[in-house]
Amino acid sequence: MRNGNRNLREMGRHRPENGGVPIPVAARKLGRTPSTIRRWIAAGAPCIAPGEVGRGHGAIIDLDALIKWKAGDLGHMGDGELLEAVAVTLWDAIKRDKAYLRAGITEKQAAEMAVLIYQRYWQNLTQRPVDDLKPEDLPEQMKRVCAI
Repeated sequence: MRNGNRNLREMGRHRPENGGVPIPVAARKLGRTPSTIRRWIAAGAPCIAPGEVGRGHGAIIDLDALIKWKAGDLGHMGDGELLEAVAVTLWDAIKRDKAYLRAGITEKQAAEMAVLIYQRYWQNLTQRPVDDLKPEDLPEQMKRVCAI
């Protein structure tokens, strides 16, 4: 009977009310394979329960924590830091990577697209109309993109 109680406890780990999901469910929700999720766990991804050997005893995943971990934990950054990171990324894509050449467009067209992407990101992040975004409020790298 003791093993029966243990199995009931283990089954409780898999219930949605504990906030976690098994690896196959996490994989489906994230559009990845279960083996990818297992590799992420082996690399240090957070999980509610690490799992044990045997069918039905796999790791239990906290999807929100896993998504934050995979994104490099951007959750600790404030809005200004996120906007700065986006501006630097867009500048790098244009100037360092010369992504416009691969896209078959001019540098000016790439800059215009980058400005639109930045504006959309700002609007989604702040939940304010894009007309509220003033040129003096732009991060330095975004001002440089606008000058292209």
